[in-house]
Amino acid sequence: MAKKRGQNEGSIYQRKDGLWVAAISTPEGRKVRYAKTRALAAQKLQELQAQANSLLPEARKDITVEQLCAEYLAEKKAGWAPHTYQVAEMHIRLYITPHLGKVKLANLTIHAVSVWLRKLGQTRSAQVARGVLFRSCALAVRYDWLPRNPVELTTAPKVTPRKPKDLSRDDIRGILTAMQTPIPRGYAKGHTAKIDYYPIVAVLLGCGLRIGECLGLRWEDIDLAAGILHVRYSLGRAEGAAKGAAVLRKPKSKSSVRQCAMPRFLVAALEARRIEQEGHKGAAGEAWSNPFGLVFTTPTGAPLRYSSVAAATAHHLKVHGIEGITLHHLRHAYASLLLHEGVPVPVVSKSLGHANPGVTMRVYAHALQSSTDVVAVVMDELVDGKPEGS
Repeated sequence: MAKKRGQNEGSIYQRKDGLWVAAISTPEGRKVRYAKTRALAAQKLQELQAQANSLLPEARKDITVEQLCAEYLAEKKAGWAPHTYQVAEMHIRLYITPHLGKVKLANLTIHAVSVWLRKLGQTRSAQVARGVLFRSCALAVRYDWLPRNPVELTTAPKVTPRKPKDLSRDDIRGILTAMQTPIPRGYAKGHTAKIDYYPIVAVLLGCGLRIGECLGLRWEDIDLAAGILHVRYSLGRAEGAAKGAAVLRKPKSKSSVRQCAMPRFLVAALEARRIEQEGHKGAAGEAWSNPFGLVFTTPTGAPLRYSSVAAATAHHLKVHGIEGITLHHLRHAYASLLLHEGVPVPVVSKSLGHANPGVTMRVYAHALQSSTDVVAVVMDELVDGKPEGS
């Protein structure tokens, strides 16, 4: 079904007699201009749109893009996760305000937005910034600050998604072995010398958790006897007066709250982690403080920081000759291997905590493509009459 055009959005078409027509619908009614060529019709359409914008009340004409974006953030902040707000605020501050901040809404045309997008180039940042401006302008339309959304008819930057790093079974075995192997004396630094990071890597590879979900695990979320792990929280950092303080938040979506069956190597790793933490607790004495009951903590019970874990893990692997592996690569490896082995997409999607299987199919299309190779083999076996169970 064709999408209905908004007021002042306009259209250009050619009549049977060859004459070109530029037309828009405004609160005052439909306005039409005629031209001999499409280029002239496009010019007349822009004139009509400018006239329609000039009909905005004086108070609305003075609102700038910067003020609009501030209003957009204020409206959305209460319902957003802190990270979502930070991303939107950063793109407004770095990519929208420096270029369009002082532009009044009455002058925010499709052409002005298109010029801005060309300056940003074909980048992921440009994609995100365009999305933020689009949603801000949608709010302006709803507030009746704009007659139409000028971002809607612009062309979004095209960026080829980065393919997740592929890790083979041998790669994964190598990573697990390296993380279980102590660093030679003289190579350890910081927490690397005091904390065994292997259990964290085991969680990421064994259950495909996000790093925030992993660091937010509590002992009450884990049933070692049953081999079950529950994802209920994600570790984050507070904003405002308590900025930087560790906080436990509900995961990013309802589907992120989930239950995972743990492989045997992960159960063993967590059993070892419990023993290690008890040793830290005894050594810390009165300095020990773990109010959340977290599984992964510093030697005094404090929550771990993502940056520290990432740096220590990368350093440990590098010492053992493995480079270029990030913590998020481990989650991708978990998903890719399951899909390659034929585990149904809905099952993998649920394990990852994705909002729906469509997200999984989009992110891991490369793994799904490789798994389809098995189809030809299966069909050959069926046609050739290979007996079942042979």
